[in-house]
Amino acid sequence: SKGGLNLKVEVGETIKEAKQKIAERNVGTTNTTASNLPVGQKVVRPISRTDFERYLRDETLIYKDAKFGPHMVDNKIDGYKIYSVAVSHIFYQLGARNGDIVKRLNGIPLNNTQKMLEMWGNIKNSQTISIDIERKGQIIPYEFIIINKH
Repeated sequence: SKGGLNLKVEVGETIKEAKQKIAERNVGTTNTTASNLPVGQKVVRPISRTDFERYLRDETLIYKDAKFGPHMVDNKIDGYKIYSVAVSHIFYQLGARNGDIVKRLNGIPLNNTQKMLEMWGNIKNSQTISIDIERKGQIIPYEFIIINKH
């Protein structure tokens, strides 16, 4: 920690590269938190292609330290609820919080487990991913921009 900044440097990574990752993560973000955003204000977050592909390749990382499942309304799936998510989890780092309900992925309602699994498989080569999250009765649109590292 230098000057109050905690910097996580991965093995084999330079301090400059670690700082660059932080700068890329903060692109398009503001000082407001997602919990106090005005309704309809989009949250834009970059994610590196490397991190994105690591989570897609090893799906056990998605289930480690997070609990989520179908959100049922009138015996029908109406999104996927995040029951708990650790601060270290990629979902949390991207903005998800306990109790959030993921309603739509790329504009398509998440109301069918099979459809969700198909959509999950189809996003592997995406450049952007949009997700609508319901938090405390409000919809928060997120857009994730996949950054290719050179």
